[in-house]
Amino acid sequence: MVTLHPRETTSSGRPKPTHGPTEDANYFYTYTRTGRMSRNAKTDMDKYKDFLWKEVRYVNKSGQGGDQYGTLNQVSNNITDVIQRITPATDYEIAMGYGMFNPAEVQTAYYHSHGRKVDPTGSAWRLKAEEMSREHFRKLQEAQDKADKLAQLAEQERLKKLRETARPNPKEVEKPEPAVEPIKEAVKYSPLMIAGILVVIVLFLRRRA
Repeated sequence: MVTLHPRETTSSGRPKPTHGPTEDANYFYTYTRTGRMSRNAKTDMDKYKDFLWKEVRYVNKSGQGGDQYGTLNQVSNNITDVIQRITPATDYEIAMGYGMFNPAEVQTAYYHSHGRKVDPTGSAWRLKAEEMSREHFRKLQEAQDKADKLAQLAEQERLKKLRETARPNPKEVEKPEPAVEPIKEAVKYSPLMIAGILVVIVLFLRRRA
């Protein structure tokens, strides 16, 4: 028979459920009292938070013992601390419009703009990042629309010039030469016809004489 340590049992004597990690790089895990586990996939913003808090390097300029370097969790002690980001903006951050994003600065700005109240949900940084991203993509769309419009106008101008080149200039059109009426061919008479005409003329003259 296996005897459990008191810390491994509940007050009723049943074994306590053993829980694994509550999250990893891709999922959040939720455990029931019976130890059953369900998981929810992390969003891109959740993964970005992990990057900002666990990978990006910062320096805290407010420490009494000199500058402190490390991740945000390592250097963040007070909401009013001056914390600067060291890690340059990544390609992903540039593409999304975040730039060299520093959540510590956002939280400090929230603290001062809301009557020195700490962000209760800790989501001020997320809202700011989403706002910056929307503005970034809005500007990109405006630039694309402008480029498309200029390209359309250029194409219209090109087609206009082609039509003008293909259309003949009225001043350069050659006047048609007047049509020459063909000379009618002389009527040809046969010898018999000529003799008949002479006979008619002779008879006409005799009658008058």
